[in-house]
Order: sequence, then structure tokens, then C-alpha cells
Amino acid sequence: MGVEYVIRARSRARRRTRKTGRTTIAARKPARISSRRAAHGAGASTFSDWWGYKIEAVDAIPQNAALMTRKGVVVSVNSDSAEHARRLNTEAAKSEKWGGLNDDEALALVTTNPAKQLLTDPKEFVRNAAKAVKAGLAPDAAIRALTINAATIAGAADRLGSIEKDKIANLVVTDGDLFDEKTKVTRVFVNGRGGGRGGD
Repeated sequence: MGVEYVIRARSRARRRTRKTGRTTIAARKPARISSRRAAHGAGASTFSDWWGYKIEAVDAIPQNAALMTRKGVVVSVNSDSAEHARRLNTEAAKSEKWGGLNDDEALALVTTNPAKQLLTDPKEFVRNAAKAVKAGLAPDAAIRALTINAATIAGAADRLGSIEKDKIANLVVTDGDLFDEKTKVTRVFVNGRGGGRGGD
């Protein structure tokens, strides 16, 4: 719903700008949308000072990251260019020039803020894995993506990610397919102990 609103608002801003010929209308829109985005808890990822060169960037303004940051939105800076992606610190610094962010605020655009935008609710991980299964990923591959593959990427596969002696393991027992939204957890074992009913 939040994304839908932003898309509709951006579309209206574009039409009004073309009609009046005033680019300032589009420039003021991000500030209005940002308050609602922040209240909703949604983050935003934007280009630094690239605008007008493709449909996603038609309405973009170089002050975008700073405007949203000032309104309390967790903002990150991104790039479609592999070359620029290697130098996002430079891209973030542009928000100091265009938007008046200080060093710490600009650095957060490419360090702490992207981390904050990652999923934090464990249920979302399973839901997203379920989407991948619906799209054709094998269920056992989806389970590995949530367990041993994630542990391997984090450099913790020697302690986590699979059911083996001397590894830390939290286990769940379900009444059906893990990736079916109607499935319920019936037992939970934390670090090998417990076995209480799901939700207890």
C-alpha cells in the first residue's frame, strides 16, 4: 500500500509538472511523501544525482536523499553502474553537496542505513523463500538458502546452519509444508531444548 501510494503520487507530480512547466512541483513532492513513508516505516533507496535518463529517474532530483533523510526516512544510495557501485561513498558525498547532509548522515546512506533496510522479521524470510518456491525453486534448495547457505555466507557454517553434533540448532516442527501459508508450527526446540507448542 505504501509503495502504491508513492507510485501514484509520483505519477501525479509528473503530470502536473508537464502541464504547468514548473519543475518545482516535482521537487516538492518527495518531501510530502517522505513524512508518510517515515510514519509507515518504509525505507527508500535512491540515486545520488542521476535524473531524467530513464523512466525510474524521470522525476528524480539531486536533493532527494537529503529531503527524505530530514523527514526521518531510512535512506540508502544505490547505482545501476557496477563502476559507481564500487564507489558509493563518492555517490553518498554528493548528498552533502546537493542536500546539505553532514559527513555522518552521508556516510549512513551507504553503511548503516542499507543494513537497517534488510528484513528483520524472521517470518519474512520464510515468506520470501515461499515466493521463490512458487517461482520454481526446489523446496530443499529454499531450506538450504535459509539455513546452511546463509550460515556459509556469514562464515558461521562450522557452528550453524545444519543439524550436526556440536552445532547450535533451533528446530521447528510443522503440521505441513513449511512454505504453505496455511501451515502452522506445532513444536519449537531452541538450542536443542524445549519442544513446546508453537506460539507458547
